[in-house]
Amino acid sequence: MTRTIKQWIFFLALPIYTLLGAFLLQRIIYVYLNGLISEMLFLLITIIPSIAIMIYISVYNESLEEYGFHLHKPIIQLFCGIILYVFMGIFFRFTFLSPPPFSEALGNIITKFDLINIDNFFYILNMLLNVLTEEILWRGFVLTFLAKKSTNFFAIIITSVFFGLMHFPVTYSFTQVINTCIISILYCSLRTFFPDKFSILSLTVTHFLWNVSLY
Repeated sequence: MTRTIKQWIFFLALPIYTLLGAFLLQRIIYVYLNGLISEMLFLLITIIPSIAIMIYISVYNESLEEYGFHLHKPIIQLFCGIILYVFMGIFFRFTFLSPPPFSEALGNIITKFDLINIDNFFYILNMLLNVLTEEILWRGFVLTFLAKKSTNFFAIIITSVFFGLMHFPVTYSFTQVINTCIISILYCSLRTFFPDKFSILSLTVTHFLWNVSLY
């Protein structure tokens, strides 16, 4: 089996695993289990793709920075991540995925961190690791892999379509799939054309704030 075939098998396996993992979590684990056990299983299922991608990059001697992992000017990256979240809040104000008003969103974020207990800790940790894993997988690995094999435009569109479809088992809503696809096109474009300002770090900040304000 050639190197290229092995890489494609690995590439295809990750989205399939993610889709099956989302279905398993939403339709089995969260239905029959609850509390700390379900959160720990979520943590385990979520973190596996990130570990696999790190092993892939190491085995093939590729650059972490090429896949969006870098800390160049971290303060600017954090600032860009926050500004992007604010921009998205304005842009998606009249859509299905529109976040609440900024004051309410800020209140949601403060509430999440205000009460410190084991359940809240795992909730925040799981949400952070979930968005980090999604950024590593989609805007990091999948986007970069496809850009190497084709064009930036093709990579952005295909990555975003599959990222949107991955969210279908969560709500069975095609509206959410479309909105999530649009969000991913924005993320992928920024990662592709402004890699110094929009790395995995800054996009994780945006994604985390977005999810916390919504949920």
